Amino acid sequence: MKALCSISMFLARLCLAAIFIIAGIGKILDYDSTLAYMVSKGIPMAPFFLVLAALLEVLAGICLVIGYKTRLAAALLMLFLIPTTGIFHNFWDVAEPAARQLQMTMFLKNLGIFGGLWYVLCCGSGRYGCDAVCCSRTPDSKIDS
Repeated sequence: MKALCSISMFLARLCLAAIFIIAGIGKILDYDSTLAYMVSKGIPMAPFFLVLAALLEVLAGICLVIGYKTRLAAALLMLFLIPTTGIFHNFWDVAEPAARQLQMTMFLKNLGIFGGLWYVLCCGSGRYGCDAVCCSRTPDSKIDS
């Protein structure tokens, strides 16, 4: 059971990280369209926040994959999700039913991701991560016992 729990925690971190790494790279590769979308949503200093968002998503995502500063990475991504979910998936302001349904689905998807990050914040990297190797005396190692 210990091994299954450890492997499951690693796979969960990998799944969560993939979302952010792919989204961050997408923002970089499609900079102009992403910037235009952010401006259309009224984001002040959009170029600055676009670069910041892309860097955060990629770097924190990598931290989740390797299990380095896992709790900090999860906390930063949670803080990132709070305003971005409300700004970009505000289904309550969408009049057209199909578009409203899509935005509500995206809002709920982000809520689920937030829940996964919350779990990582509480439990840490587990056995298979740099945090467990570097800081073996942390409570993370108790998850597998």
